[in-house]
Amino acid sequence: MTEKNRYILMIVVLTAALGFGACFRALQAARVVGLALSYFLVKEVVQTAKKNKDLIWIGAFCAALSGYGCVTLIWSPDRTAGAKEICLYAVHFLILMEILVFGMKTNEQGASSMNAIGTGWLIAIAGTAIIGIVEVTTGWHIPFENANINNLAIHLEDDSLVQRRIARATFENMSEYDVLMVFAMPFIIWKMLWSKTKWMKTTAGALIVICYAFMRFNATRGGLIVTIVMATAIVTIYGIRYGWKGALTTIGIIAIIGVTSWIYENKVDIDTGRVVAMRTDTKRIVDGTTREVIAEEMVNGEKESPMKWVIGQGVGSMQTISPHNLFLEFLYCFGGVWFALLMFGVIKYAMNIFKVKEKEKMVLMIATAVALPICYIMDSRYLLSPMFYVSLGSLYLMIYESTRSEQPVAE
Repeated sequence: MTEKNRYILMIVVLTAALGFGACFRALQAARVVGLALSYFLVKEVVQTAKKNKDLIWIGAFCAALSGYGCVTLIWSPDRTAGAKEICLYAVHFLILMEILVFGMKTNEQGASSMNAIGTGWLIAIAGTAIIGIVEVTTGWHIPFENANINNLAIHLEDDSLVQRRIARATFENMSEYDVLMVFAMPFIIWKMLWSKTKWMKTTAGALIVICYAFMRFNATRGGLIVTIVMATAIVTIYGIRYGWKGALTTIGIIAIIGVTSWIYENKVDIDTGRVVAMRTDTKRIVDGTTREVIAEEMVNGEKESPMKWVIGQGVGSMQTISPHNLFLEFLYCFGGVWFALLMFGVIKYAMNIFKVKEKEKMVLMIATAVALPICYIMDSRYLLSPMFYVSLGSLYLMIYESTRSEQPVAE
């Protein structure tokens, strides 16, 4: 196997492993694969970092944050849980660095890291989609110990009971699967737009449609909004590529997909539209939710100890609270100083989007940047999820590859 193909294979395997979801519990497939590939990371990280200063800063930030996490054990409300979380952070930072280093090495070999990343995400979604289709057609679900498999009906405002069909595939709840689909969407769209083979374009397009259908069945607020944002990007890109005829054709295809979905829901008597309408009600999103509860706890707790705004509550502090908000989760655990440093670095690097010369790729990246804040308020936890770190690495490489002077040819 050539060096180039080895890096491509490692990226694909690491990303595709996300498709196993919550299987094997703490020993999730992505974590095991990440640990198994650590030898290749150690072998290449120094040479790669010499050519890319960003890698040094990212590695230093991860190392420093891990060290700070150890310090927060002094005031953590749950030191046992905190120690376990530090171990998970170490593994997840390892995964992030592997995605970055292997992607950069792939680009150095003249190949497309985005092609490898897109293939990995595509395999993860394709594998779970098979299970998801079985779920929404038969009502069968993988019996996870902590999963709520009886959540197949919901009471609406008028107290009527509406039947539900949900897809959660290899995850314990549908929100985690929704996040996987949303994280994967920009890279599957990349495969659809820039792959050279027709079967890959067709497969990617079909998976995008399936993801939309699953998120509609799950009545996912954030997922549906992200789908609209990404659909707008696709229409714009085809408009740039083929003119107004391309844009109108794309709009027509999207409309057909939407109508077909609505017809199927009516045929099997699933009132998804009413469920979505109820779950997108503003009052329901805010009042009485865990977001409101954690916000109150943060405010009350910080009033008693104002320094906690700066230093955070520490690792292990989120065991009994699910914020459904990445930004709140990070701020609550690590404090305002680390949060400010992180946001500064992310925004500074994201500005490179405007250096991308290809308008079509720039449109997709802008749409992704708009969608990201929505992605990060969908699931209950992010910082302890391996797919969050694979997503971060993938997004970095999307900008990195598109702003390189030497552009690889998509395979």
